[in-house]
Amino acid sequence: MPAPAAPPKPAVKKAAALDQITPHFRVAEFNCHDGTPVPSAAHAALRDLCERYLEPLRSRFGKCTVISGHRHKAYNARIGGAPKSQHVYDAHPASVAADVRFEKGTPQEWYDAADKLALANGHGGIGKYVDSVFVHVDNRAGQARWAGWQGSGAG
Repeated sequence: MPAPAAPPKPAVKKAAALDQITPHFRVAEFNCHDGTPVPSAAHAALRDLCERYLEPLRSRFGKCTVISGHRHKAYNARIGGAPKSQHVYDAHPASVAADVRFEKGTPQEWYDAADKLALANGHGGIGKYVDSVFVHVDNRAGQARWAGWQGSGAG
């Protein structure tokens, strides 16, 4: 008589480490350039940033590349980022930022479209830098706009 079949193993669920947060964005795309992962406390704000801003921009301008997302405080200081940068997710996990570029359009077009989204959402920071190939987008509670500042995306 053959041995009874072993019961099926329960499906192993991935740890709570959120990865795919919207159809076109993954948390890992926003990790600090030194490899430090996005703090888990900032995942909800990151999903919000992608849903309200980055997914609509991507649908209009094509594939999006995240130039800079999360920066821990020491990394932000090392690259000359603004001390109160929205990129320092640890400092304010409910409000996050990303410097992004798209496969179509220009930084001015991306800035203008992001500005319209921010106005519709009633909040957010949008920035464009001199001679840059990206725009800054964040979901801060208030509104902030800048264009022309010479820098490396320190918003």
